[in-house]
Amino acid sequence: MLNGEVCGNLTPTRGLRQEDPMSHYLFIICAEGLSCLINSAQVDGNIKGFNCSKNDPAISHLFFADDNLVFTKANSVNCLAIRDVLDRLKGWGEKSFSIGEKYILIKAVIQSLHAYAMSIFKLPKGLIKEIQRLYARFWWGSTADKRKIHWCSWTRLCTNKAEGGEGRRDGGRGEGGEGLGFRNLENFNKALLAKQGLRILKQPDSLATMTLKG
Repeated sequence: MLNGEVCGNLTPTRGLRQEDPMSHYLFIICAEGLSCLINSAQVDGNIKGFNCSKNDPAISHLFFADDNLVFTKANSVNCLAIRDVLDRLKGWGEKSFSIGEKYILIKAVIQSLHAYAMSIFKLPKGLIKEIQRLYARFWWGSTADKRKIHWCSWTRLCTNKAEGGEGRRDGGRGEGGEGLGFRNLENFNKALLAKQGLRILKQPDSLATMTLKG
């Protein structure tokens, strides 16, 4: 629906900015799938929820804005059932996401998860490489059981679109057009710390600056 008229399909060409209203729907898609899988496991008797009293319904999970609580018995059967649910959710996501959806998920959600920590700490290079390795595995579709070819390095995928080309629909495969504008986490980490340093220099009377000086 566009301006009150029904239109055709819209193909996204750019990612969503942080705090964009549409970005929350990406979380809801996964949360709904997880909720259905937990309910199914509870119906099958693999997960035993929590009862406040004998007459109350069993509560297996509660979802909040960005926190999930799962209630179950502390035994190996229930824990294995939860692990199986998470494994099924992982497989569902890998099979459902197209190249465009993976691109939006990485740009709008996944790469924003580390922003708070990176604005305070300088992460070790080994940790950054490991995080980017996980990004690359998700992008190319590799799993613990099946490896797929990474047609170009993650550093090349972090190249700006204007410098690396518009990017190809096959996921950046080939000699040209690999730049997709993903964040280089090491440079992003330095930029956030530099921003904090500039704030300290510009605002010497702020609480943060006085605390650090003290």
